[in-house]
Amino acid sequence: MPENTHYIWFAIAFIFLIAEISLPSFFCAALALAAFICAFLILFIKQISFLNLILIFSGLSLLIFFSLRKWYLNFIVNKKSEVKFGFESLIGKKGLITKSVLKEEFGYLKIDGDQWRAYSDEQLIKEGQQAEIIKVEGNTVKIKSV
Repeated sequence: MPENTHYIWFAIAFIFLIAEISLPSFFCAALALAAFICAFLILFIKQISFLNLILIFSGLSLLIFFSLRKWYLNFIVNKKSEVKFGFESLIGKKGLITKSVLKEEFGYLKIDGDQWRAYSDEQLIKEGQQAEIIKVEGNTVKIKSV
């Protein structure tokens, strides 16, 4: 094999990386990683045949693609990237009751250092208990005990 073959494999890897950036798939990334590994193999194993290199590249590409595909689908594609702003970000947060909340009377909930007027459908949520915000209505929050 020619002495500078590893440069060709690095170029192939770079082309696949560029393709991965421009295409919305994960396949080119697997090919790029396999090409980088082949380039390093050529650097360290001088007497490797072209046929063996192609077989290694093919096997590595498939192995990388199928082993990382499950991770890619679970953590990248299926992740919800909704960022909640303002009052929506309060829903689901937990805080401390600073004034007891009765079914017919408002109490207060402290969350992130802020006091919120709170009400609940439950009979009583005592002072010192934890509560979770389930709805925001203006400057008042609806809560449930945790």
